[in-house]
Amino acid sequence: MSRHALPIKWDGHPIFWDLDAGWTPVGDFTFGGGASRLGWRGCRQCHTKILPRMISGRVICPGPRRLVLYRCMTCGYTTVSEITEYGWHEWILDDSDYGDQGSNYMEKEH
Repeated sequence: MSRHALPIKWDGHPIFWDLDAGWTPVGDFTFGGGASRLGWRGCRQCHTKILPRMISGRVICPGPRRLVLYRCMTCGYTTVSEITEYGWHEWILDDSDYGDQGSNYMEKEH
């Protein structure tokens, strides 16, 4: 099984990461990953105060879905926020998400 730098699928559908823009610094008041209404509180895993990096992606499936991946550049702790017509959801990624099957949270819920 291959290990990819970013998940290649989301619930079985290919992810198109915005590699042209690449990894960008997260502003202090961007939500996700370890942020609160008051701003960045630090990495949930290593507690560094260094702001994470983010990269955007999109998934075309029964409807377009937007993903924002946040990664702590100190320890690698990674979350993905999914923005759909139903709202905003966040997941913590683990090693299984970086394989050829990608992230499949629909399968994990069953």
